Amino acid sequence: MKNIYKGCINSHNKDYDKNEFLMNFVNQYNITELTNNDGLMILLAKLHNYGYELLFKTEVTKVNGFSYIIPHIKNDLTRKLNGIRRNIAEIELSKKGLTFKESFKCEEEYNDYLTKNYEEVDKYKIFIKKVLETLYGPNENIIESKINSIMEAEKIFSQIIIDSESGYPNHVYYTEMEVETTFFLDNDNNNDNNVNEEKVDYERKRANNDILIKIKDFNKKYSLFNWKLYFEKRYEIFDIENPITDESVIREDKNFKYLYEYLKEINIKDLNNFIEWEVIYSIIDICSITDLKFVISDEIIQIRKGYSELIYENKNNYNKKEETNNTLKNTFLQYKKRYGILAKDYTKKANYENDNENANVKTKCINFISSVLPHVVSKYYIDMNFPDNLKSETKEMVENIIKAMIKRIQEIEWLDESTREYAISKVLKIKYILGYSDYFMNVENLYNHYKLYRNANDYLSLLMCLLSSVEEKRFKLFYNDISDVNIDSIIDK
Repeated sequence: MKNIYKGCINSHNKDYDKNEFLMNFVNQYNITELTNNDGLMILLAKLHNYGYELLFKTEVTKVNGFSYIIPHIKNDLTRKLNGIRRNIAEIELSKKGLTFKESFKCEEEYNDYLTKNYEEVDKYKIFIKKVLETLYGPNENIIESKINSIMEAEKIFSQIIIDSESGYPNHVYYTEMEVETTFFLDNDNNNDNNVNEEKVDYERKRANNDILIKIKDFNKKYSLFNWKLYFEKRYEIFDIENPITDESVIREDKNFKYLYEYLKEINIKDLNNFIEWEVIYSIIDICSITDLKFVISDEIIQIRKGYSELIYENKNNYNKKEETNNTLKNTFLQYKKRYGILAKDYTKKANYENDNENANVKTKCINFISSVLPHVVSKYYIDMNFPDNLKSETKEMVENIIKAMIKRIQEIEWLDESTREYAISKVLKIKYILGYSDYFMNVENLYNHYKLYRNANDYLSLLMCLLSSVEEKRFKLFYNDISDVNIDSIIDK
């Protein structure tokens, strides 16, 4: 609690190196040390437990025939804050004479459209470069290497959008209103047979729905992923018994196969840099649009703001609302809405006559910790301000008051016997609570209650623990209320 408070105070210090703090926080995940497939699953389990939905995500789902909730493994790479993966996908399609759009009036319109996609990708690369220069310093070789890795991974993963799109890419063609002729950009593909074959091929890809599959079969199907290890690590941090066995059933997203297919094409260096960037980007994103701007440096805030303005320069509602599918941010905002954590109410200035900036910072930090760790703050306050025997003395005083009330009732001569007995029975039913719960005054109980916060030694770590508590609730749902069901018959359907 004290470490988090100090970290919160430091975060408001203008001389505090927030860029170094952010990098130290990211480095604790040891992303750059990832060298093998098991290491990838352990890393993903750790990141997923703290709200980073990288590569794929595990959601809850209820399936007819099952009396319990099962995990739903979903491909999470088709979303992106600014749609950058779709821009890259359009560029890759253009090399084959294809596009997601149905048609263009003329070649000029298509060229303008394609140019805009290239411009969006360039903006994204400049954004990455500015952020990395701020965090790593002006080391051009390292930064260029990381940017190249990130963009190579983005290019490979953009193929997932192409394969999983609900429709299918079209051949680029131009339709002039005055002319009834259709002109294909790629003459080699300018025949109905090729177009129809392309349609059939993509429609065949879309035909598969989500499937139910046992863990043992899931492991065989995607042999590079150790799913048993993944779930073990996810349950481990929650200190919950792992209910998943080889026979456990999960739901596989119909597009998951594309993730697996293209993940195999990425080398370990590119994947490391991609994951590291996604973590950095997620933290910047969540802090930039909430009340947490003070956690990261002003330079990063301004870089992110400038990039967002470029992205949304054609959107009228940018200043009112930024549209995003970022899972980490959405999860945090849902948590904030439900529990009131970091609500603006508690960050209002303290109502002091001689208010000052330092008092405001202390108030913000105290209120934040009180919101997140209320029982810890209460125990600390009680231990610091009240003697050990105060509760027993207070209890004795209250019991003496009750005895005095009963004695007084018995001495009132004008009461008839039935009324006297009724009054005494009411006094005996008086319930009272003295001080704080004995359960939370016990250090061991307090430790177990906040088990997810054991490693939260700084302000940002505590924020991730808030998200982890949401994940814990989700994982407690899996495979509960199990009754006898014929799993094989349900899967076969």
